[in-house]
Amino acid sequence: MERKSETLPNATIDRISSLLGSSDLQISPPFPAFSHHVYTVQSQNGQIWIVRVARDEFAADLASRGMVIMRHILNERPKLPIPDVFHTDQECTILTYIEGSPLGSWNPADLSIKRRQTLLDGLANFLYQLWTCPTSTTEPGKEYFINNCPIIC
Repeated sequence: MERKSETLPNATIDRISSLLGSSDLQISPPFPAFSHHVYTVQSQNGQIWIVRVARDEFAADLASRGMVIMRHILNERPKLPIPDVFHTDQECTILTYIEGSPLGSWNPADLSIKRRQTLLDGLANFLYQLWTCPTSTTEPGKEYFINNCPIIC
């Protein structure tokens, strides 16, 4: 299997390979997100990860804070379907891959009322679990810290 990447330097690919313990990775073309380039990385044995590479230092700092918060949420809500943080540093973040498929268009002609209700119920449950995730205190409007990262409630 050939390592392919449109924008990742070989040094970054080698670092990711070392972190994942696999020297033979298939890397998707980047999906351009607002603050990161997002790659799907698959090892020869079929394991898949998501690699996020920050576009600049500001995005890297925000991602670092976000990963601390994500780890806290996973600790408090282990059944919530969000990716686990495999590795994070200033260069990149590696997340576990969650199987699924994009919803696509929210077109009432394509989605039955029952399917729309099921999707909205699932989204409401997800958001409820996320919004009720405990912090160190529950005083509204106060700034809290998890591992020195501020969270505004």
